[in-house]
Amino acid sequence: MSLSTTNSPLEAPSKKEALILFILFAIFYFLFLGSHPLLLPDEGRYSEVAREMLAAHDFITPHLNGSLFFHKPILFYWLQAIPMSIFGVNPWSLRIMPALFGVGGIVFLYWATSVLLGRNVGRIAAIILGTTPLYYGAAHYANLDLEVAVWLNASILSLLVGVSQEKKSWLFSAYIFGGLAFLTKGLIGLAFPVGVMGLWILSTRQWSTIKKLQIPLGLSLFAIICLPWLIVVSQRNPDFLHFFFYTQQFQRFAGSGFNNVAPWWFYIAITIAGFLPWTYFLCRHFKTLYLKRDPNLKGERHIVTYLTIWAAVVLVFFSIPSSKLVGYILPIFAPLAILTAMAIAQTGLQKKVFKTIVLILVALSLITAYVLQYMPIKNMRSVRSLVNALPANTAPLSIVSYHTYFQDLPLYSQQTVRVVYHWSNIHGDNWSRELSYTQGLDPQQKDRLIEEEPFWQLWQQDSPLYVFIRRKELDSFAEQAGHFRQIAATKDTVVVTQR
Repeated sequence: MSLSTTNSPLEAPSKKEALILFILFAIFYFLFLGSHPLLLPDEGRYSEVAREMLAAHDFITPHLNGSLFFHKPILFYWLQAIPMSIFGVNPWSLRIMPALFGVGGIVFLYWATSVLLGRNVGRIAAIILGTTPLYYGAAHYANLDLEVAVWLNASILSLLVGVSQEKKSWLFSAYIFGGLAFLTKGLIGLAFPVGVMGLWILSTRQWSTIKKLQIPLGLSLFAIICLPWLIVVSQRNPDFLHFFFYTQQFQRFAGSGFNNVAPWWFYIAITIAGFLPWTYFLCRHFKTLYLKRDPNLKGERHIVTYLTIWAAVVLVFFSIPSSKLVGYILPIFAPLAILTAMAIAQTGLQKKVFKTIVLILVALSLITAYVLQYMPIKNMRSVRSLVNALPANTAPLSIVSYHTYFQDLPLYSQQTVRVVYHWSNIHGDNWSRELSYTQGLDPQQKDRLIEEEPFWQLWQQDSPLYVFIRRKELDSFAEQAGHFRQIAATKDTVVVTQR
């Protein structure tokens, strides 16, 4: 299969060039990493699970505010715990891993694409991915979406390189990356690589490819990565497998009643906007990619088909559920970056493109600095300053979150907190449902998730309570509390105590 954009041999990837890309994008990606408070709820929620893992020395069963948290697999928390254990709890340390994954994904795309299509295409593809706004933004956000996207990209692209170049090392890497994707987000780590490769074989009728895939040994590698944790966590928590696979994987995909309901075209709009300005280049050179019939480019057309199937599988898969989140679509940008790079390389627009890249880098830097520093962003209502106003104490304080759950409160106070709510009458898909999902599996949870009556009994005791409450509820709280003292406040939140 000829994979060159010309009749000349492919120029192999360069270690020096890969290092330069890593350094340049590392500087660019780390520039504003810790400049803004945690974006809630995700950055507070997932980082807190990692913090509790470190505090309890329990690296098997995830917990959120002391409650069992079976929503996601374990790998993200393991990785998140590493910088936290070294640098402590702060926005910069919590975003180190997403930023490293973002840069690592760029360098991997460069290397794999260079093996497939030559260094020129690899270089352009890497720069396009690194300057894609949504990819760049996700690297500044401590949740699972970018990390699983990088694992998936590595797995799907490694499959193509392994089959095209007949290199077993790339094929085995694909299964390993798929296993790591599974340990990050679940079954999509298997479904996406299998779906993309399967549809490609079917559409191109390259049935002999099946024999090249090293399926028995590859699946063994996949199992070696995934099964140990699944076995141990299910032994310690007998209800884990049902909750994780049925409730969180299948029911959430096929069911309704979840938050973030969006129309079917949601991800089409997000992809177009999130890939700007490269959307323009891809659309402009659509004919070059899909309508050219040069017989010397037969191998490239197979690659174009593979990349198109890859993008289509991601788009269709995530468009099916009614619940949609922006970050889910991130795996679509790697194939789009390669397709755009192929078109640019074939039309000789490199100089114009690199001028565009410089402008994008400058624009992204300035926009990021402005937005994160000066614009009020939704869900950035961190309670870090309020936690710093609490009395210094070596023993845990009695902290209460009243009628809501402040996602970064346990994280910055570095302890679990009581949450007051009407737990017997939960409606909707929100933080209350999230915390109470495993209520029947954890008998100690009743001490942390309390109703109104037990709370007011605690309020009357001598031991001080430090209650975090939304300002809009302070008047109704005061009617029942009687005397209280305000310790600190922000625009939206107040901390009070009865002492």
